Amino acid sequence: MSDQPNRKDPFKATLKQRLRLSKEGSPKEVYHLTLGIEGSGIEYKPGDSIGIFPRNSFDSVEATLKAINATGDEMIIDNKKGDSLPFRQFLTERANITSVTKKLVELTANPALEDLDRQAIKTLANEHHVWDFLTQYKRSEISPQELSDNLLHLLPRLYSIASSQQSCKDEVHLTIAMQQYDTGGHTRYGVATRFLCHEAPLNEPNIPLYLQDGHHFRLPEDLETPIIMVGAGTGIAPFRAFLQEREDAKKNWLFFGQCTSKHDFYYEDFWKELIDTGSLRLETAFSRDQENKIYVQHRISEKGEELMQWLNEGAKLYVCGDAKRMAKDVDEALQEVICKHGNMDEQEAKDYMRQLRKDKRYLRDIY
Repeated sequence: MSDQPNRKDPFKATLKQRLRLSKEGSPKEVYHLTLGIEGSGIEYKPGDSIGIFPRNSFDSVEATLKAINATGDEMIIDNKKGDSLPFRQFLTERANITSVTKKLVELTANPALEDLDRQAIKTLANEHHVWDFLTQYKRSEISPQELSDNLLHLLPRLYSIASSQQSCKDEVHLTIAMQQYDTGGHTRYGVATRFLCHEAPLNEPNIPLYLQDGHHFRLPEDLETPIIMVGAGTGIAPFRAFLQEREDAKKNWLFFGQCTSKHDFYYEDFWKELIDTGSLRLETAFSRDQENKIYVQHRISEKGEELMQWLNEGAKLYVCGDAKRMAKDVDEALQEVICKHGNMDEQEAKDYMRQLRKDKRYLRDIY
């Protein structure tokens, strides 16, 4: 394991396949990616994540160069790594050019920005990328080296692995949603999702990655142990890996939520194959398929009596996806189920859930 690629020395994987999971008509772009890792030495388990170092898009790099009248051929020193490289390469591979920092605000020497507090700077950061911030606010010439010294570095992004290595030996599968939004009069894109979903070429070893151990989000060793999985959107990813790994297990119960069954039923054929073989029980919550929106927490409440039976039988419960709303709502629904079907008061239910966490039977991978 020690010889595996790491954050300081990543392996350059090959993008072998990019398959859109969300169908035409969906408001979301969600992709299944297959990355070739042959020769990497990477050994992963369901529950692990992959850290990927993205690249900034060509147009955002060009706009940043234009903002300070640079060609990109200028040589600069990376103040973090200490090496010398062309400015364009630095902006493409290493610089965070989507975040406006306090140091960058000060570098503009614009009196209108003096004495901004943290919240005001955060507002600027949300409304601007580096290039349009500089275009609007810089008051004096800024050299490539000065700009380089005042930018954050581009950090890796972590994605849950959507495959089991026993099924996909020299591959890693990912489930990624394209991030896109409008602010400040411009369309913004997630740096990593744009790179992976739209720009990274196929069949070239140019995606630097490493393995992030997911030791806190592990399957039970015993295939007889029941598991309950709750995932919305791309939170479905690790559960695809779980079920590839547990192909011989019978007590697998998945709650999956998304917008519509017609456009957003990710990996539909895979789930149906498992249902046909008796390996999976599936509950779906497609919020927009009916007038009243239904989410995974509603399905949990509906199936509360059986869910409590599974917990009493020793089932492990996993939740993956949105931390702000989904995970919170699932937590509340679970507590209500335990109260109602476990014949407990509110405090007893909280204690029961606390014990589930302590025993590592209630595990969450939320973001």
